[in-house]
Amino acid sequence: MNDNTMHVSAGQLQEAEMSYTNLVAENEQLKTQLAAAESQYNKLAAENETLQEHNLKITSENTELKSQCEAEVKSKTEMFMQYQQEKLEIVTREKQLAEKEADLYRRQVEIASRPAPTTYASSPKMPKIPEFRGSTIGFTRWISWVSDLFENYPQLTDFNRRMMVVESLKEEARAWYDAEPDSSTTS
Repeated sequence: MNDNTMHVSAGQLQEAEMSYTNLVAENEQLKTQLAAAESQYNKLAAENETLQEHNLKITSENTELKSQCEAEVKSKTEMFMQYQQEKLEIVTREKQLAEKEADLYRRQVEIASRPAPTTYASSPKMPKIPEFRGSTIGFTRWISWVSDLFENYPQLTDFNRRMMVVESLKEEARAWYDAEPDSSTTS
């Protein structure tokens, strides 16, 4: 066997021990730094996970709000379109009404500007209502005669009928008529 012994001086040994001690201290310092870095990494990873969850929640809320907003915009747009359609229908009806009104006025002007188709002389002679003086005995017969006359001459206007009746009232009947206000002329 070969004895390979090395001779190391005490200074070298001391230097090697110092170097070893420095390396152990440096290793401990690096372990501490590594543990701090791992702790910081874990903390950041947890914070990142929390932020991702928060981000998902906000994205979900944002999507829901966007859907609600789109639904509201759609609803308001449909309501506005319906309003515009109804407004258009009203304007169309007003236009049609104005056209009908203009046509009516045109016809009234035409009728008013036409010469009367028959003159008083060419129309058949209208019988006169007999005089009524207010006797109770002849009243029924007088009313019957007036009713028959109006049935036979339907072209008479209400105004003409009233005028004919008033003209036929004499003495007590006329006094009674003049004393009672006409319900169609009083308010």
